[in-house]
Amino acid sequence: MASRDPHQTDASGLEPTEVPSHGGDALTRAHAMPQVPAKIRASDRFKAAESARPAAVKSSNARSSQRQKISSGSTRTSLPAAASNRANRSASSSHLNRGISTRLPASLLLGPDPRPAQRTKARLLMILMVVIVLMPVPLIIGLRLWTRPDELATRATLAIQNGEQALTLVRDALSSRRIAEARKNLIATRQTLDVPAPSEARLTERLLALRGQCNDMQTEMDKIERDLKAQAHFQALMPKFNRLAELNAQELDALEKKSRDFMTNPIDPGAQTDATAAGTFRSLIDDIRRRIDTITAARQRLDTANANDQEGKARVEIAELVRTEHFQAALDRLADYKQKYPLGKFDDQQKFIENSAKRSWDAAKVYIESRLVDAKTPGVSASYRQQVIPEARKRLKEVVERFGVSAYVDEAKNLLKQIPE
Repeated sequence: MASRDPHQTDASGLEPTEVPSHGGDALTRAHAMPQVPAKIRASDRFKAAESARPAAVKSSNARSSQRQKISSGSTRTSLPAAASNRANRSASSSHLNRGISTRLPASLLLGPDPRPAQRTKARLLMILMVVIVLMPVPLIIGLRLWTRPDELATRATLAIQNGEQALTLVRDALSSRRIAEARKNLIATRQTLDVPAPSEARLTERLLALRGQCNDMQTEMDKIERDLKAQAHFQALMPKFNRLAELNAQELDALEKKSRDFMTNPIDPGAQTDATAAGTFRSLIDDIRRRIDTITAARQRLDTANANDQEGKARVEIAELVRTEHFQAALDRLADYKQKYPLGKFDDQQKFIENSAKRSWDAAKVYIESRLVDAKTPGVSASYRQQVIPEARKRLKEVVERFGVSAYVDEAKNLLKQIPE
């Protein structure tokens, strides 16, 4: 080969570079690689490096390729010769590489630093692994939430089933007028249906419908309870009306009062007047009103019978008072009989008392006058006179203490003053 000037440049504009030789084989000159910008594509760098490689390197590579083809063919090379060739090729390649590496820029030979890219790739790989690991968690949770049964709907369904059964028991109790049992079952039904409204409109409407049925049953229950109370109070009065002849005056008065209380409030007699209840149970009230007339007739019969009985009692009692000369007391007692038993006939008793008082007073005056005459008769001993005077005074005192009738008492007091002691 012809020698070249080391300072001469070739057509490519590259400065020739010395390439050291090894073992007699060699390359004397090589073209240096041009300076490449930092930001250059990998394909451009590869093309530039290929074009900048020295011709000796290219020819060496060609010879190496030819030797490989020959060695792979039918002609076989002896083992020592092959080993020597491989050693020469290795040395030549080493020299070439060292020469190239010393003359070419490191960034062009090695490329950009791979460590930041590796770290970025590791981070991305880690994030991807975390996403892959954690991605099933929200999917499982979402699937669980999507596929699990609605708790409110389950509770509402169960409440509807139990509520319908409980309402059946309430209806049965109402049909047989077992108010206490119906009320107890209705309270339990309301508690069963007291659940939050579910999201399903169908269940919500069903719950509202059952609650409305509970309200209707409550209204029906109250009506039946009022009917039962009115009937019970009415029936409680009937036995007494059926035996009016056996009742005394006090029992008749009590029955009439209860009857009139029932007429003003059939549901709660004796309480405040309830015009609504009175209108609802008008038929029962009319029946009681007709029966009150029988109470009045029974009272009249009883009064008459009692008056007759009391006439005899009054006659016996007044006769005893007259016998003991308590005439004013007899008159007072007779007045009581007349007031209690206006139907009684006590006129003859009045005359009996008055006549008895007059006869007793007339007899007392005769006795007193006879005593006084005896005391004034001449020739009567002093001892007899002392005996008859006190007897006269004693009789007058008895009239004052017993009779009580003012006309006779006043006259007896005047006579008592005239008689000396």
